[in-house]
Amino acid sequence: RWHASLLGFVLCGSGFVLPFNSYVAAFDFFHDVYAGYNPEFVFVVVYMVATLPPVIFNVLYGVERFSPEGRIRLSFVVFLCALGVVPLIQHALLNDDISTATGFRTTLACLVAISIFSGVQQSSVYGLAGMLPPRFTMALMMGESLAAVVAALDRVITKATYSQDQSGLRESSFTFFYVSLGLLCLCWGAFELVFRSKFVHYYVSAAKQAPISAMHLETIENGHIVLADGTAPETCIGMTHDTQLESSPLVDDDDAALLSIPAASTPVHDGDAGHTHTHNFGAVTKRRSGQAYASISSGNDAAPAPDSSLAVWLRIKAITRKQWRYMAILIVIYIVTLGVYPSMASLVPSEKIGTWMPVLMIVLFNVGDLIGKLLNGWPVPYQRLNWTPRRLAYVALARLVLLPLVVLCVTGPGNTPVLRGEAWGVIFVFVVAVTGAYVANLAMALGPTTVGPADQELAGNIMVLAMLVGLTLGSSLAMAISPAI
Repeated sequence: RWHASLLGFVLCGSGFVLPFNSYVAAFDFFHDVYAGYNPEFVFVVVYMVATLPPVIFNVLYGVERFSPEGRIRLSFVVFLCALGVVPLIQHALLNDDISTATGFRTTLACLVAISIFSGVQQSSVYGLAGMLPPRFTMALMMGESLAAVVAALDRVITKATYSQDQSGLRESSFTFFYVSLGLLCLCWGAFELVFRSKFVHYYVSAAKQAPISAMHLETIENGHIVLADGTAPETCIGMTHDTQLESSPLVDDDDAALLSIPAASTPVHDGDAGHTHTHNFGAVTKRRSGQAYASISSGNDAAPAPDSSLAVWLRIKAITRKQWRYMAILIVIYIVTLGVYPSMASLVPSEKIGTWMPVLMIVLFNVGDLIGKLLNGWPVPYQRLNWTPRRLAYVALARLVLLPLVVLCVTGPGNTPVLRGEAWGVIFVFVVAVTGAYVANLAMALGPTTVGPADQELAGNIMVLAMLVGLTLGSSLAMAISPAI
């Protein structure tokens, strides 16, 4: 069940990025049909900008008001409809039923719909994975890379199957989008099977319980929280039994006063039991690699907060305070990654293979991205390398130099690349892919482990928001550079 669930999460991770990756893999087609509209830049920026608002909404309201399975299922319906319309638009263009401008705007509208619900589904799936062991978050990110590789290889096969003239380009693209629709249905089916599995249900149910009952909180002694058995229960993800327990409440006295409840570290005397208990809004925290995490969700006996919106904001503030280092790392990583891919990578010129160069560069990047995520578990598991936030930050900052190097492979004085030859572009783009995937995968998986089980779904959503901020900034940077290319 463990391995079957991991495989299911890989396919779930493929589901919410496959529609956009289908757009990216078909850039050669869109560039031919919509010449002069710069689709390789416009599509990426529109996708990233449109994805942000639904993720923000999901963080503020979606986690509390809508079930994750409902959000995910609705997203799959929208994906199938929006992606299925793209070939119909191209048929209408071929028959002169619509103008090129109308076709471009309609294609862009389909992409906006995909973007909105991609944000909804992505944050929902990562929130769900946040309640499971960290390996499941890594499985999702591996699924994202796998979807990109499959989409790129699908494009290579369909492009090679048909003639290399304009008619063959269009026919191969229609086949490509139909195959993508079939793969999307496969991902939906995988989600349904995984979500109904007893393995996933066990972890999700445990995480949604009140944190005190789930973690067997008993007493506070000298300001330190003590569990009944002194160990981490099985339902605590990624924690070992030698974990040291400490009191490091996320809710400080000022925040507690705003909510009109005792602070997390405030003991409440129980005369019947003869010893001291913590209030159910208290925090259970553990030390792991020097990072404490805590739960700030209200227990069954906690008095309801007078302002639920304020309580949500305080949760977000507290969780962000615990995992902000990983969020910052994600932002820096994806600024470089989206600054390079797909726009810059697809513009690396080649005198030898011509129009095949953008397709092959997209395949190369996605293969490197998949390799980077696989390296987290092999040949040396990431746990043995003791990756602290500071070490990850050093790698993220060192990658900044790769962006100008890729730009020099694309352009230079007189629109002639400074670094000539395909080899330079291949090397730098591959390094961007591998390093970005490796570090981002670790940051995305380790971020939610800094908080307690009841807050890990929201923590996963917040990490997705940080990732999308980096993606948006990176794609906007590429768009800003484009006039000089």
